[in-house]
Amino acid sequence: MKTERGREAAYDGRGTEWATATGPTAEVVHLTGRHYAPFLESHEQAVAAELSFLEKHLAPRVP
Repeated sequence: MKTERGREAAYDGRGTEWATATGPTAEVVHLTGRHYAPFLESHEQAVAAELSFLEKHLAPRVP
């Protein structure tokens, strides 16, 4: 999306919310901060969310 000055604006996430509602294992995590927050101030929170998702969906299932 472009701003009035022609710069790239941050994605607002509306499409993401819709897409995750249609996916059987999709999850949305809201981090504090802006676009680069997962790599900077919210890195610990982002990694915890990623590991949690992987453990839930890739962990071996015992019958």
